[in-house]
Amino acid sequence: MNWVVMTVAVSSVVTVLFADEPAPSNHWLRAERYSYTTVEEDAPDRVLERVTVQFRIGTNEHQTAYTSQHPEGTEQVLIRLTPAEELLAGTQWSSDTNATRISSARIWIEGDQILSELTRGDRNPKRKSSLRNGLEVAAEPSLMNMLRTFPFGTGAERRILMATFSQYVLPMTIRQLGEERVSVPAGSFECYKLEAVVRFFGLKIVTTYWLAKDPPHFLVRYRGRRGLFLAPTYVTELVSGETNGVPIRPSLPTSP
Repeated sequence: MNWVVMTVAVSSVVTVLFADEPAPSNHWLRAERYSYTTVEEDAPDRVLERVTVQFRIGTNEHQTAYTSQHPEGTEQVLIRLTPAEELLAGTQWSSDTNATRISSARIWIEGDQILSELTRGDRNPKRKSSLRNGLEVAAEPSLMNMLRTFPFGTGAERRILMATFSQYVLPMTIRQLGEERVSVPAGSFECYKLEAVVRFFGLKIVTTYWLAKDPPHFLVRYRGRRGLFLAPTYVTELVSGETNGVPIRPSLPTSP
């Protein structure tokens, strides 16, 4: 997950970029907004990214909007889902530091196929992949929607297909590792600790997520790589959050 953004800039960018959403027939029931910072695990004092993630819960559609700013530019993603959190479509835009569009990408479901296209300059490759054994499909940031509905405390595993905007479709297995209290810039939270594993050409890629135990189970911390082989490990932590304009509160200490 490539995350970032200066909070003031993010608000105006998202408002303009998604001004034609939602559809007139959709009524928004809840809006959540979370801000994060990302660092390299081996260099925790230098912030590499600032990220804003918004969840919008509607009567006919749910949306996840993600905005990230980093030294190379800005990335923005809009994910559209059914009320059951099933993927409808995802769109990604990447721009350089001068706000010049570098690339765009789309993922969508059509029948029993996962379709994608990636536009960069004059190139516009399209790909098609088949759904497998009824597995649910996540389009990168929409994984967060699936994690929030994980069957916590049951010992169950969840297998999904991860569709990336770089046009890979990868099987992923998610399981709960336990529970931990985690301290981040936003405060201290009681969390469920989850592990997501992707096996890719013989490699095992592991990512760890800490989600708040209290609903709506927002992301508190993320740890993982953003590439293969010798890519560094990144840590993303919650800075602030709100639901319908009401700030989130740290968890109360559990009784001994």
